[in-house]
Amino acid sequence: MTFKKNSYRKKGQENPLIYCSCGCDEYLRKYNQWGWERKFIHGHQRKLNSPFKKGKPSPNKNKKMPQLSGKNNGMFGKERTDLSELNRSRVGIPIPKKQKEKQRNSIKKYYNSEEGKKTRKKISKAAKEYSKNNLDKVRERGIKGHMSCPKISKQEKIVRKFLEDSNIKFIQQYKYKLGVADFLIIPNKILFVDGDYWHGNPEIFSELTKKQIRQNEKDKIQTEYLECKGYNVMRIWENEIRKMSLGDFKNKLEEVQI
Repeated sequence: MTFKKNSYRKKGQENPLIYCSCGCDEYLRKYNQWGWERKFIHGHQRKLNSPFKKGKPSPNKNKKMPQLSGKNNGMFGKERTDLSELNRSRVGIPIPKKQKEKQRNSIKKYYNSEEGKKTRKKISKAAKEYSKNNLDKVRERGIKGHMSCPKISKQEKIVRKFLEDSNIKFIQQYKYKLGVADFLIIPNKILFVDGDYWHGNPEIFSELTKKQIRQNEKDKIQTEYLECKGYNVMRIWENEIRKMSLGDFKNKLEEVQI
């Protein structure tokens, strides 16, 4: 934005110099560059209007602040909600042990009550319906979360070292439509490192839990999908990698044809 020089003055009129009206004995130009008249230097008007001045006692001296205890307090006669007590812990003030026990007991009572069971059933039904109707969105979110913060186990680190020592080209955390594979050995071999507990190793666990059975079903679906796409899938158990050497690993890779 540009301004014309002396646009605020008439022809033949000079810009007069006057004193600041706060009494500081400093000059200021009467007109600003935008053309409106000035009376104070910037910030001096606040000093004039403020009750605090040099050499004079403060107006609040010897005055008592109003006490907000008892009926004068706005929260007099009101009970604090549980949320206010929980928010105190977020600020950094720890909640006492007795209060924590009360909160736990109240949550347990609601969890085991009939109302709590009904709400849990409603939430689980809504979640199942959403996942059935929006399978692709749920998978994409899970893959994004895994890729942003992947959980790499010790066994995966050992396998990675074996691949690096044997000069094999690979891609770790290979993303595909149904999930994320642990390793893609170029060109078309996929390697999964399965945990003994989470994937249900039958050599260790004779009876599998519900979670292990679900995971086995997911693993079968993933292997079938990858084989249909032309990949050779290989799965190694956690227990096998602990006892494995570099030679054993190379022999195991040769079993699966590229």
